Amino acid sequence: MSWQLVAIWAIVSGTLIWFMRDERVMRRIRQNGRVQCFVPAPAPSLRGVPAPGTFSNDSPDVIAARQRFVDAIRNING
Repeated sequence: MSWQLVAIWAIVSGTLIWFMRDERVMRRIRQNGRVQCFVPAPAPSLRGVPAPGTFSNDSPDVIAARQRFVDAIRNING
């Protein structure tokens, strides 16, 4: 008789704990959905952008054209 009461209370407490955890997870999911409309988009990542002056993969023609462009800008700005 006593083991039956223990089994019943174990089932009841397990069910309550499961329900409360599930409700907490569902509330968090709903809240995250509401918060998403106020969160700005992440900033663009700058990883993968080569440092200035490190264009080793470019052909000599591209390097020469880039240098002419920089020289022209310097001449315009004085």
